Amino acid sequence: MRAASFQVALTGLKDGHTAEEVAPRLARLFTQPPERMLSILDGQRRIVKQGISETDALRYQAALLGAGCTCSITTWTARSKRDIVAATTSALAAVAARADQHRARQFERVQSDLASGQRLFIDAIILHGIYLILARHLTLLPGLLLWLPVLAIMSYSLFRLTDGLGTAPRQRALLTATLLVPAAGLVTLAALCFKASTSSKDM
Repeated sequence: MRAASFQVALTGLKDGHTAEEVAPRLARLFTQPPERMLSILDGQRRIVKQGISETDALRYQAALLGAGCTCSITTWTARSKRDIVAATTSALAAVAARADQHRARQFERVQSDLASGQRLFIDAIILHGIYLILARHLTLLPGLLLWLPVLAIMSYSLFRLTDGLGTAPRQRALLTATLLVPAAGLVTLAALCFKASTSSKDM
């Protein structure tokens, strides 16, 4: 008598886990790109392994649970090789399509952040010029109050630019510190705008 075969299906995420944190774990588990793993964490049932022994199925189940997923084990009946190839090809095509959509959305968001950051930088330059003209006629406290909107726009401009460029949090904190020095802040934003323009051309 032939031993029973099993299949393991990914059914969703465990409570308290997000697709963004689980995808890298699955990528290491299946040696696949994280964005491809992110595309299969959409809440639909996905078969990840079939035609395996119960021992192997339990091992896969433990690994998936440890990664933050929910899964199920069911018995599996072998189909023809043609059916298996067709199903596999269809599943891979769907995964690739979702990965392409995810990359396209990421690209659009990056472009939006860079363009918004550059526009805000221009606004910051104009407001900074107005501030320099008015600051000569103001005492310390009104001058500081006038500087706050300039600083706010410069800060938001830096946030959008660094987010679009994928800057690390530590570097972002150091760049933010330069905004406290007016001239240094403008130089920092100008450098980021130049980098953003170069990055946009390369994409």
